[in-house]
Amino acid sequence: MKDINKIKIIKRIDFINTEMQDLKRYENITYEDYKSDRNTQRIIERIIENIANALIDIIKITLSEFDIPIPDTYREIILSLKEKNFLKI
Repeated sequence: MKDINKIKIIKRIDFINTEMQDLKRYENITYEDYKSDRNTQRIIERIIENIANALIDIIKITLSEFDIPIPDTYREIILSLKEKNFLKI
């Protein structure tokens, strides 16, 4: 793997770790609290979205490293991992 891509992946993994630490603040929240507090709901959903986007970025970097065309949708991007035997499901 090219060094620049390794650096990009490491940065995204660091970002995911930071987001996971932020998410831990909400690990004891009840579903009722989540549904009744729009601000908390937005924060939790945004953290999860950030993590998902970083994971998609890592997949795109990996696919590009193998000269595999990047699919158009997130669903296709994730499924491409299985199709290319990067992921066993």
